Amino acid sequence: EVLKTAKEDSNKVNTLNMLSRRIWNAYPNGGPKAYAEKALALAQRLNFKRGMSLAYYNMGLCCQIEDNFSEALKNYRASLKIDEEIGNKHGLADTYIQFGLIHRSWGDYPQTLKYFLAALKNFEEIGSKGGIAEAYLKIGYVYATQNNYAEARNYFFKSHKILQDVDDKDGLADCYNQLAAIYVHEGDYSEALRWFLGALKLRKQTGYKAALAASYGNIGDVYGYQGNYHEALRNNQIALKIVEEIRDNHEISLCQK
Repeated sequence: EVLKTAKEDSNKVNTLNMLSRRIWNAYPNGGPKAYAEKALALAQRLNFKRGMSLAYYNMGLCCQIEDNFSEALKNYRASLKIDEEIGNKHGLADTYIQFGLIHRSWGDYPQTLKYFLAALKNFEEIGSKGGIAEAYLKIGYVYATQNNYAEARNYFFKSHKILQDVDDKDGLADCYNQLAAIYVHEGDYSEALRWFLGALKLRKQTGYKAALAASYGNIGDVYGYQGNYHEALRNNQIALKIVEEIRDNHEISLCQK
């Protein structure tokens, strides 16, 4: 293994952190967290602050995936403290996003909005277009959850403009889905269908099968709301076929509801 012979320096820390983020398929065996812990231990020996921050962040992600939010927050706070010390605004923004996501899962929308806005501020200060678009999307989602559709649409369209500029097809598809969801809630199914079909077109281009299946499922649902049961069944069957191909049993259960 290359890591066994790699020099004990910052490059090895970066490699360990990268592996922690890229081997989610090995997650049941503890792979990602193990690499993050190794990265942290080496970064601490080297006093490599950026590596320490990223390792704590990756450990937080692992805990968050396990719904161990208290441990996730502990690691994110450690990451945040280091990033504040070294002035790593991108790292701060990423961590604020995770804080927001955890509070969103708790239904604490005031705190969620506070953290997403903090992330937006840091993304704006470093001029990260992708980060700004992501923050806009997440802020819009909070407003949509609170049924403030006018403000939600405002942020979604702001995100939409940036995502078009940077040609982020996955981000655009997410944005289209959020806009479509608003129209579903408002009962405007033809407009919802237009946005969901736009998302489907983008998903076909990116080739991410799980998201493609979700798009067909969304479209099937809207056809069902419209009473077009033939198209509803057809699209949901396509979704189910894709999900079966990727052997995602969780998503299969969702399609069969």
